[in-house]
Amino acid sequence: MTNSEHTFLHTAITEVLPELSEVTKDILEETLQSIGVETYSEFQFIEEADLLSALLPIQARKVLAAWKLRCQTPETSSSSVSASAGPPAFLPSVSPRSSS
Repeated sequence: MTNSEHTFLHTAITEVLPELSEVTKDILEETLQSIGVETYSEFQFIEEADLLSALLPIQARKVLAAWKLRCQTPETSSSSVSASAGPPAFLPSVSPRSSS
């Protein structure tokens, strides 16, 4: 375990479940390392069963929901920019203004 991994995982855990004891955070961090989580983007591949050795089911669901949203946010932002770049060229041709 390197310090950067510890900081990255510990921060990710603390952001979602700040009320967890430090011991539980450490156990969850070790669990995530043991299944190979090395980047934020890998959070999308974690399943609830992966976390049940360290968390209660509701805590595991809460963590997964938050992390999966975080994984989708950059993709959503970039696809929104791409999507908004395409439709404006299409929309004016269909709008009542262009046919007037």
